[in-house]
Amino acid sequence: DELPVWVSACKRSTHANLDKIRNLKPEDPTYYKKAKLEDVEKNLRSMGKLGANDKLKEVGCIDCHVDINKKDKADHMKDLRMPTADVCGTCHLQEFAERESERDTLVWPNKQWPQGRPFHSLDWKANVEVAVFASMPQREIAEGCSMCHTNQNKCDSCHTRHEFSAAESRHPEACATCHSGVDHNNWEAYSMSKHGKTVAIMGDKWNWNAPLKDAYTKGGQTAPTCAGCHFEYEGKYSHNVVRKIRWANYPAVPGSAENINSEWSEARLDSWVKTCTSCHSERFARSYLEFMDKGTLHGIAKYKEAHAVAEKLYKEGLLTGQKTNRPTPLPPDKEMFAGFTQL
Repeated sequence: DELPVWVSACKRSTHANLDKIRNLKPEDPTYYKKAKLEDVEKNLRSMGKLGANDKLKEVGCIDCHVDINKKDKADHMKDLRMPTADVCGTCHLQEFAERESERDTLVWPNKQWPQGRPFHSLDWKANVEVAVFASMPQREIAEGCSMCHTNQNKCDSCHTRHEFSAAESRHPEACATCHSGVDHNNWEAYSMSKHGKTVAIMGDKWNWNAPLKDAYTKGGQTAPTCAGCHFEYEGKYSHNVVRKIRWANYPAVPGSAENINSEWSEARLDSWVKTCTSCHSERFARSYLEFMDKGTLHGIAKYKEAHAVAEKLYKEGLLTGQKTNRPTPLPPDKEMFAGFTQL
């Protein structure tokens, strides 16, 4: 009665229509969900949350907000919980484990970034629980930064509640919620590219229900999406999206560029080439990726030039308003940025 939109979304979801999944035919692009459901049930039986011969009837409100398959009465004042990523991981164990593996996959050769940064598995710890954000006004943290940096503890940033649609999360717009703006303008770069424009023009004719591995053969897709490239690694798809990362979102951070000619970076570059050669020749892929690297390196050089000018003005006290219109900044966070935190 109070939240009818959420209820109707839940009723449309896979969670509420498990018998429909069991009756899927092999020719259906969502047929893969049948095996996924069987894996979930097998996993729940191993934990004693499902009887040996029982099948899940549906995934209802109580399964996520109290406990899975709870038989006895729940106290709505004491037992209700807001599901976190580990709650989703109780059923979706493989996807949760894949995402958590980012912590071990993204380890920078010269420790330029903390382990697992900058991506989803340590999203909050690595981006918000740091000194540079502590020196910002509280409203700026709460509304500008923490609104997106919650993936460490949530799955519904991509799989919007309460339908939790896999098809929806495959659209590039799902990524644009966070990956946009002046400090990481990934969406702007993608959406203005030929790839992004093809999605905008042709995407409504594609079948987004097809899994990523079948997007081109069964889904009718004709251009790559964010998920299609970043979830893929050596021909397989998973929720670990950092295994090909070379630059991260902030290439100007001191030390990032020194990786680019390393064995670590070259191995990841080769993986990107394999991704790109699904559509392009290897020669084209390598030349374009080299072009991107050189463009980024030129950008860093210009950034350093401008940074030196700004830092000199700062040290000489010549920047207008730097002592009157904001709180005193914290000391520089050398571990992260090796420089002053704000002007």
